Amino acid sequence: MTSYLQAKNDPQNSNPKFKIWVGEFITHFPQIVKSLLSAIGREKSPHLPHYVRIETTNSCNGRCLYCPRHKMTRRIGFMHDNLFLKVVDECSALNINTVHLHNYGEPLQDKKLFDRIKHVKSKSIKYVTFFTNGLLLTESTCQKLIESGLDEISI
Repeated sequence: MTSYLQAKNDPQNSNPKFKIWVGEFITHFPQIVKSLLSAIGREKSPHLPHYVRIETTNSCNGRCLYCPRHKMTRRIGFMHDNLFLKVVDECSALNINTVHLHNYGEPLQDKKLFDRIKHVKSKSIKYVTFFTNGLLLTESTCQKLIESGLDEISI
């Protein structure tokens, strides 16, 4: 099996077994991962991000001139629940502080957005935010966002 240092230093890391092993270790032993991270400290491990961006949808209702979305070649859709839960669980196990729920899509088009925000907050992730074009914001939507625990919205 490839050692961690060999895999880390190999820019073409072509050992999928190593990647799968690390992913499975994080999934099955989150307490050990948390303990290790606490022991070494985040500042001593520059490879851990302070935040993670999760794109729950790449669907968008806007056509903003500055957005590079028109160059996107991926199929338009929504993230499956199992994948979302897995990513959030891994973020929690790694003590990620912040989750951004956006990328190329309009998060407010995700009908599960409010539940997803609640789930992220339930995993002790301190800060949840997203960008929106604001076109789908209503008084009701704003109230649901507040109740879900959203920390920041950028319009």
